Amino acid sequence: MDRHQSLTSRSAVASAPPERIIGTQRKNNTEQLRITRSRWRGVEMLGLRVWSHGEDSGPSRPTREGLNLRLELLPGLILLLERARRDAVVAGLLLEEGAEK
Repeated sequence: MDRHQSLTSRSAVASAPPERIIGTQRKNNTEQLRITRSRWRGVEMLGLRVWSHGEDSGPSRPTREGLNLRLELLPGLILLLERARRDAVVAGLLLEEGAEK
C-alpha cells in the first residue's frame, strides 16, 4: 500500500459514522445482547454482539460472541427467528404470542 492509500484508509475510518445502538436484551446477570447498525467500507451492517460488564460491574465490553451481517439480510433473519419462535411454541417451550402465563 502506498502512502496515499494509507492516508485515505485512515481518513475513511476517522470519518466513519458511529455505531447506532438499536437495543439490548438481557442474557444473564453479567451479559446482554446488543443490536447495532453501522457502516463498514460503505456497506450498512447489522451487529448482534454479547456485551459483558464483568464481576467488578465496570463498563460493559464487547465479547467475541456475536456476528455482523449486511443489513440487507435482516428480512431473512427475521423470517428465520419467527420460524424458531413458532417451533418453540409447537414444542411447548414458549407460549403463543398474546397468551397469558
